[in-house]
Amino acid sequence: MAFLVAHAEKFSIGACAGLGIHVDRKSEEHSNKNIDNTLSSENVQLVENYNNNLYGAVKDRIREGYTEKKAIRKDAVATVGVVCSASSEFFENKSKAESVQYFKDCKEFFENKVGKENIVCAKIHFDEKTPHMHLYFVPLTSDGRLSAKEVCNREFLRDMQRELPLYLQEKGHDVERGLEDSTNEHISKKKYEINLQRAEIDKQIQKILDEEKKLKEKKEKLTLEEEKLYNLEQLMENVQERKSLLYKDKITVSMDKEIYKSFLNYAREGYEYLKHAVNTEKKFESYEKVMIERKNELEKKCVFLEKENEKLKNKKSELEKKLEKFDELEKLEKWIPGELKEKFKQEQEEEKAKKLNKGRIIKTWKEKEEEIKGWKTRGRGSRKRGVG
Repeated sequence: MAFLVAHAEKFSIGACAGLGIHVDRKSEEHSNKNIDNTLSSENVQLVENYNNNLYGAVKDRIREGYTEKKAIRKDAVATVGVVCSASSEFFENKSKAESVQYFKDCKEFFENKVGKENIVCAKIHFDEKTPHMHLYFVPLTSDGRLSAKEVCNREFLRDMQRELPLYLQEKGHDVERGLEDSTNEHISKKKYEINLQRAEIDKQIQKILDEEKKLKEKKEKLTLEEEKLYNLEQLMENVQERKSLLYKDKITVSMDKEIYKSFLNYAREGYEYLKHAVNTEKKFESYEKVMIERKNELEKKCVFLEKENEKLKNKKSELEKKLEKFDELEKLEKWIPGELKEKFKQEQEEEKAKKLNKGRIIKTWKEKEEEIKGWKTRGRGSRKRGVG
C-alpha cells in the first residue's frame, strides 16, 4: 500500500504572486530541474473560474468574505497552501483520469474542512516525476474573520494526517497514513528517509521561490526608488536653472523613511506646480505672439489711415480755399451794378456760342479734309489701272 503525502504551510498576501508563478507555470525557467515544460499543458486546475492569478484569487475571496472593519495587517496569513500527493508507486499503473479523481477526492476532504468557497486554487502538476496537487485556501472563519490560528490549528493539521487517508480509503484509494514522525512503523526506514527528503526538498524549493520573489520585489522597489531619486535630482536642477537658485555645496543627509516619503511628495507637488507654471508660461508666450502680430497689423492700418487722413486734409484745405474764393465772389457780386452783370452774362453766352460755333467749323473742316483725302486716293488708283 502506498502512503499519503500531505503538508501545509501559511503565507502572507505578499508571497502569493511568487507562489502563483510556480503553481501556474508562468515562467519556463525553474529552479526545480524535475519540471518538464513540454508536459505543463497536461496540468489540471480543479477550481472553476480560476484565471491563473493566485494573488488576485486570494484578494477577491478576502474582499468577499471578510466582514471585520479593522484593516488586515500586511504580514497576516492570507492563504494556506497544502501539497497533496502519494508515494510514487501509487501512480505507476494509474491513468491520468484515475489520478485526477484521487486529487478531486483530496480537494473534497478540504472543502468539508474549510468550506468550498474558501478554496481558491487546486492545481494538479503532471509535469514533474510524481503527480501532486497545490491547494490554496483562505483561512476565513464562519463569522467572516481572517484567522489562520483558528482555521489551520494543530487539530486541523492532525486531522489532515489522520482523517484524510481514511477518507481516501473510503473513496477506494489504496493509500495509508503518511509520515507524521520518525516512529511510524508501517513505513520502512528507507521510505521514510526518501519521503522526508522529498518534503524537505519541496520546502526548500518553496523557500527559494519565496526568496527569489522577495529579491525581485526588493530589486523592483530599489529601481523605483532610484528612478524617483533621479527624477527628484532632475527636478531640483530644473528649479535651480529656472529660478536661478544656486547651491554651492551638496550636503548628504540621512533621514527617516517617512520623512523621505514626505519629501518625495513635496517634490512631486513642486514638480506638478512647476509643470503647470511652464505650461502657463507657454500659453502666455503663444498669446503674446498673437497679440504682437495683431499689434503689427493694427500699426500698419494706422499708418495707412494716417496717409488717407492726410490726403483728406489736403482736399479739405483745397475745398476750403475754393469756398473762400466763392465767398469773395459772392461778396463782390453784391457791389456789381445790374447792367454790368447783364453785360457780363451776355458776353459769357456769346463766348460760349463762339466756342460752340468754332467747334462745329472745325468738325466740318475735318470732314471736308477727310473727303478730299478720299478723292485723292481714288484718283491715284484710277491712274494706275489706266497705265496698266
